[in-house]
Amino acid sequence: MYSRVFSSVGLLVVLQAGNCAVARVAHAQSTLSIQEWVSAANLIEKSNANVYETRLFDTADGKVGIVVLAMRTSTWNLYVLTRGIDGKIHLNWDSGPLSDTFSVTDRSNLKIVSLDARERNLVQFKACNLKASPLVCSVVLYDPVKGNSFTVTRDATNRISYSADLESRENKVYRDWLDHEILGSSGLSIN
Repeated sequence: MYSRVFSSVGLLVVLQAGNCAVARVAHAQSTLSIQEWVSAANLIEKSNANVYETRLFDTADGKVGIVVLAMRTSTWNLYVLTRGIDGKIHLNWDSGPLSDTFSVTDRSNLKIVSLDARERNLVQFKACNLKASPLVCSVVLYDPVKGNSFTVTRDATNRISYSADLESRENKVYRDWLDHEILGSSGLSIN
């Protein structure tokens, strides 16, 4: 159980038996009560994962979202929780263990991004190790309103693989965003 919760503008620190979780408020006008934070922490605690980063954000449908970056058995996992219409915090998405390509990244690569003029806040986690292998890169993107998650990976031979749903026309905006993220800074093109 969490022993102390400290809150300040844009930052929340929860101390638990030697562990410290820091929450940054990103793109959020809404707030959560201390009880809601504790409820969220209890949901994540069930996964037996170590929390490294937590962000609070507003979803396009007016809910408060919480994204949690955690590590379980040396593998990154993402969790997205939202406040439901019942006023309770619910687990909205569990990424499951992310692929080994994400092992080179850290919490600084967890972002809340907006893809278009509709200001939909999406969760993005990116892993590129330009020093070790300039080509290898992975990005996962999650839309909390639609409940869609997408992944793109570029391997050492510059082969790009996409999650299956990115081929559909209705997901073009996600595909375009991920293409930019995986190729944009490298100057590479799609083969």
